[in-house]
Parts: sequence; structure tokens; C-alpha cells
Amino acid sequence: MFVFKDRRDAGKQLAKKLLAYKKYHPIILALPRGGIVIGHEIAKQLNVNLEVLVVRKLGSPFNPEFAIGAITEDEIIFLDETTIQVLGIPNQIIKQLVNTETEELNRRVKIYRGNKKMILLKNKVAIIVDDGLATGATAMAAIKYASKQCPKEIIFAAPVCTYDSLEKLKPFVSKTISILTPKELTSISTYYESFPQTSDEDVIKLLHSNARLL
Repeated sequence: MFVFKDRRDAGKQLAKKLLAYKKYHPIILALPRGGIVIGHEIAKQLNVNLEVLVVRKLGSPFNPEFAIGAITEDEIIFLDETTIQVLGIPNQIIKQLVNTETEELNRRVKIYRGNKKMILLKNKVAIIVDDGLATGATAMAAIKYASKQCPKEIIFAAPVCTYDSLEKLKPFVSKTISILTPKELTSISTYYESFPQTSDEDVIKLLHSNARLL
């Protein structure tokens, strides 16, 4: 049974759980591409800035869909050392993955933000948003990035989050917010009636839409 019609619907439902933060004028940090749709709905309801935080998953060489780490802007890297050791992935392969994903990360930063610098997070409330949490690797990389900027608080929010992965995030953020926390998660898309790929054009359009609203 589907819980969300699409990402917009999920974003609207999640926004209701975040309304208490409106008075703090938080910065919504959306992880592209799918998270930008969620973030846009939240930013619209809270009437605050939507910013894109580009993160790239490092997929296992045995299963590219399974994250063994992630990278983000400012050359921040999160590695799931335990999983990497269990799978026996050598450092050289990790370096190759990082180099490959860094190219795509830089491409996205350029087209999403152009020459603009990211909004400063110091002493602000940062709400990191995605369309779901599976292994938690991309979320951890995003949290590492945000923490470096010394925000007042970091909140992580996603419509559906695997219970164990969400628990791993909790020591590193002020609060986690979700609608569903299943014990097992085969696919985030399972909970969405419609879950199409979000394009670069969609991301740019939603960022521009948010800028016009403020």
C-alpha cells in the first residue's frame, strides 16, 4: 500500500511536522535530486530559503545501488568503514569511486548554483531533507558538511527512513523527523505511488521558484 502519492505529497506531509521551526527561519538543505522536491514543499510552507546541498553516493563495486559512503561539497567524505572492511574493498577502489563521483558532484554544483556561494549556516537552524533514508551514507556526509559550518542546530527530515539508519544519525543531529520508520526497507520507491527520476531541470526550476517566493 502506497503512503505518498508522490514527492510533493510527501513534502507537504513532512512540512506539517516541521511547522514549529518556522519561527527560527531555518535553512532547508535539500539533497538532490529527489530531495529537492521534498525540500521545496517544506520551504514553501515555512516561507524560508531552499538551498541545494550536493551529495554523491559511493556505491559498492559489487552493487552500485548499495552505498558504502558518500561525498559532498568542500571535499567532505564519509566512509562506512565497517562495511568496507566486511566487503574487502581496497583503498584504490575507494579512491577511484571518489574521483569519479567528484566529477559529477562538481558538475551538479555548477549547474545548480552557478557562481553563487552556498548560504552560510553559522548560528542558523539547518534542516537537511531527502526523499528517503536507506543506508544513511548520503545523510551522514551532509551532516558532516553542515556541522563544519557551526549551525545552531541540525535537523534531519525525510518521509521514510529505515529505523536502524535513523538511529545511527541521532547522535549527530539535534532531532530527526520522519513519517515512516520501517525496520526493513527494500526500496524507498515502495512507499510512493509515483516516484519518477528528478531531472537537473526540475532542480533548477524549483530553486528558482523558491527564490521568487521570498
